[in-house]
Amino acid sequence: MKNEKLVMIIYACMRIINVFLGPFLAAYFITVSLENVTTLSLFNILNYVFLCIFGMIAGYITERKGTLSTFRLGIFIRFLCVFLIMILGEKITTYYSLVSFTYGFSSMFFYLPFNLYHADCVQNSERASFEFKMNVIKYLISVFVPFLLGSLISVTNYQLAALVILIFSVIQILASFYLKKLPKSDKVYDLLGFLKKILKNKQGKKLLFIEYLNGLLFSEGVLGAVITILIMLSFKSEFHLGVINSLAALFSLCVIYFYTKKYKGKDDKNIIYISGIIIFIY
Repeated sequence: MKNEKLVMIIYACMRIINVFLGPFLAAYFITVSLENVTTLSLFNILNYVFLCIFGMIAGYITERKGTLSTFRLGIFIRFLCVFLIMILGEKITTYYSLVSFTYGFSSMFFYLPFNLYHADCVQNSERASFEFKMNVIKYLISVFVPFLLGSLISVTNYQLAALVILIFSVIQILASFYLKKLPKSDKVYDLLGFLKKILKNKQGKKLLFIEYLNGLLFSEGVLGAVITILIMLSFKSEFHLGVINSLAALFSLCVIYFYTKKYKGKDDKNIIYISGIIIFIY
């Protein structure tokens, strides 16, 4: 149980840090570059390049060194990424490639071993309860943190906000050293083998294409960056960015609640069609 609580603490800190490294970091690039989005575009392109490269490296190292060692390395590099943003200040537009490197490195060395670790540390009988608690944490942070962070940046600056985020990064580092080491898994990380299996399966190809579109359309992907740019160019305020992100998260939570209470168990195809139409109109 102690292990699961530590995992939830680390997950909560990760969600808070991601709010800062997501829309608000994009907003910072726009603000510093005087609304020139070229640097932000290059930063995002490099992010995805480094995510692909370090994704393969993280899988290779995790398979040989275990999840916990790789995971701790990812947390530490995440700390360096936030610290780098804090000390660079407005020079971030000059050293964006270095920030992108640490971002891609820390992301894959965090997420891949973390997902494997918490999947192995939770017993099947407690998995439903654990996932429910993780979702509660996710939605609470999604609703409240953007508003609070946007308000903080509006009345202070990005450097102070980064300092606050560093505190959560330190909490992650400390919590990771109290995690129980699990027996080494015999799972084999074979990305190319996995892709070959997927591409041989007709349904697998469709799912792979849908995931590609998700990267373009959903808030964690390209569309999220575009929305941040539009908000900052329209309102020129981190406070409004935080409010809009919090309201969007609250609306998403209401939709999920309605779905689980009123629609769950029915034909999901209609929901997918409606969602697709809404995204197209948007």
